[in-house]
Amino acid sequence: MGLKNAATGEIETDGHGKPGAVHMQGIACASDNLRVALKQAQCPKDGEHVPVVFVISLQNYGNFSGFRANSELYSAHANEQEILLKEGAQMWVMKVDSYQVEDVTTSDSLYQAYAGQVVTFIHLCKLG
Repeated sequence: MGLKNAATGEIETDGHGKPGAVHMQGIACASDNLRVALKQAQCPKDGEHVPVVFVISLQNYGNFSGFRANSELYSAHANEQEILLKEGAQMWVMKVDSYQVEDVTTSDSLYQAYAGQVVTFIHLCKLG
């Protein structure tokens, strides 16, 4: 298993593209809600900025080192289904993909804003 080489588009099998550990800087804020994630990823369409969405898989059958702010008891914006992860949380980069958003068939302005843009998805895995 390896990561895609950005220059060639090929999956590297020589070890350079294998999943590697990263430590998230500060407290990582995430959401179970795709709309919230896409809204946070929006950036200027100036050719210099690229929208990036982190897709995080959490091993949480026991517990995880974080906090779910998905209740009005804990958050003024419980509808955002926010998850706060411990500072410096170690995650494994599993895959990086970029997709060109083609035709958007919905009238939703959030999705329309991505029409014609390239969106990068970084897949992370948090174990334990």
